[in-house]
Amino acid sequence: MKKLAFFLILYSNFTFTQSAKLDKQEVKVLAQIWGKLGLTEKRRWDFEEDPCSGQGEWQFSVRCDCSFNKNSTCRVTAIYIISENVSTALPVEFTKLLKLEVLDVGQNYLKGTIPSEWATMRLITLTLEDNRLSGPFPTTLTSITSLQYLNIRGNDFSGLIPEHISKLNNLERLYSIFTYNIYVYAFNNPTGKNNRSKLYTFLKFCIK
Repeated sequence: MKKLAFFLILYSNFTFTQSAKLDKQEVKVLAQIWGKLGLTEKRRWDFEEDPCSGQGEWQFSVRCDCSFNKNSTCRVTAIYIISENVSTALPVEFTKLLKLEVLDVGQNYLKGTIPSEWATMRLITLTLEDNRLSGPFPTTLTSITSLQYLNIRGNDFSGLIPEHISKLNNLERLYSIFTYNIYVYAFNNPTGKNNRSKLYTFLKFCIK
């Protein structure tokens, strides 16, 4: 009897998980992003397949939280587009994924700078390393105060670091902005005013 109950629970959980699907609006947003990045031409990502299914190419590119609407709806929480030879600008549409916390588009040929609209994002981890992003230090980053990990090394940013980078109170790791050297700044008290000032001083010292 106990074995039967166990298998019934296991089956119901499996069925329950299988029934959860990505929010329809977010499916459209992913399609927009993939289109702007030129990834739909590669035909490896099948939008007939639910992106949160863990099947096909999606299992390497998208992570989801399927606990919404009584575990029937999924939202995208992480996107990994690494070494895909993408040579476009960064799409603004990432901002439409309201639960997105991790974004890694490293080792591509992305150009331009970071869209100002990204300031509204609630990212925890952002990796843009080894691309062709350029221009002044992207001040948009200083508004993503939820960031804990930031890696934008290996790009062509230039100019001075704005003092308001000290607004990144939660930042635990920063990988060098203009060089390949790795600098890690650990906060003992991220919300302390003195530590915020130390971050700005530290960064000015590190940049060549």
